[in-house]
Amino acid sequence: MTKVTKNILIISSTNTITQRTILITNTLAKENNTIYLCWQRFAVTNIDNNKTILINENRFVKYLYAVAKYLLYYKYNTVIFSDYRLFPVILSLAKLKKANIVYNNEEIPTVTGAEKIVENLKLNFRLAYKLMYKIEHFFSKSVDGILSVPLEADLQRQFMKYNANTEIILNVPDISIKSKAYRITELSGKEYLIYSGVIFQEKGLHHYLNLIKKLRAEQMDIYLLLIGHLWNIRETELTQIIDDVNHECGGVVYKRWIPYENLLTIISNATIGLALLDPNFVKFKYLWNGATRKMFTYMSCGIPVITNKPFGSVVTEENCGIRVDYDDETTLFKETASLLRAEQKRKLMGINGKNAIINKYSWKLEENKVLKVFENIWKETGRSTS
Repeated sequence: MTKVTKNILIISSTNTITQRTILITNTLAKENNTIYLCWQRFAVTNIDNNKTILINENRFVKYLYAVAKYLLYYKYNTVIFSDYRLFPVILSLAKLKKANIVYNNEEIPTVTGAEKIVENLKLNFRLAYKLMYKIEHFFSKSVDGILSVPLEADLQRQFMKYNANTEIILNVPDISIKSKAYRITELSGKEYLIYSGVIFQEKGLHHYLNLIKKLRAEQMDIYLLLIGHLWNIRETELTQIIDDVNHECGGVVYKRWIPYENLLTIISNATIGLALLDPNFVKFKYLWNGATRKMFTYMSCGIPVITNKPFGSVVTEENCGIRVDYDDETTLFKETASLLRAEQKRKLMGINGKNAIINKYSWKLEENKVLKVFENIWKETGRSTS
């Protein structure tokens, strides 16, 4: 068939796009026109402004209205979205334009929806969550394809049952992206632990701060670098917490955002990467190995990883880090201190992690699954890329 360039619209309810979605977009952009339509929720965006339409509204209803207008008047033939709340408007208006629709399931919006049901209807969470998935699966039958993060096995099977054109996409990095030089003045010539990602308590914030206090109490000259936007914690609150720790022992540095290519350099220069997730926190309960990106990014940068059970089994399988129980701060301290004193062990773990990314967990392997979903769609509609 004749090759036809597609106009692909990626709709997001935030202007800080997940790296997984950026890589999906970059894969499609090699032979198609792609543009983001984003709700401007943050002052800083992590995507190319030349390829982005920003919707600056303070309420979801107004954002939804703006999305509807773009769906009616913008020229496109494929839509990708990840917020379940957009299902009705996209299914009705994009279908009206005879466009293909792909649901990029990132899990978190659905869990957040269940929380809203609990808050407003006073249902228990388990029932609310089941209701949300029933709604999500009902709508999923009407889209042309699904790209999903790894989920608990039963949920994965349900998606595949409702839509045969479904692929599970591991949240792994693109190792072809080259790092760019970058320096954090406060950390010049110093060893540091790094946590990079959305910052909130259920991603180990309090454990990291307690860890650095214990390490420095043992006269270890080590620092803690936190990088990321905040969730359910105000910046003034975090600043006060960090100031209190620094007043007690020093050693904590916080940066809200660093461009990805520069971030790779910062991670590569770190001593250990921290990647804890509270397994009892509702937003992580139904995720599975391969859903969280942080661990893989640390591995690709050649540093050992400290993560927790039940996530991160790849760390022990590939001998590229340590797994502890999430709330076991004693073991976290002992294992971290032991690794800090074992330079050769850290180097070996770093090499093992890098090799695992190259051979098993690189984006090159995942993008074939992405292309498979879209090739199925475009073949069926007579717009094959072959």
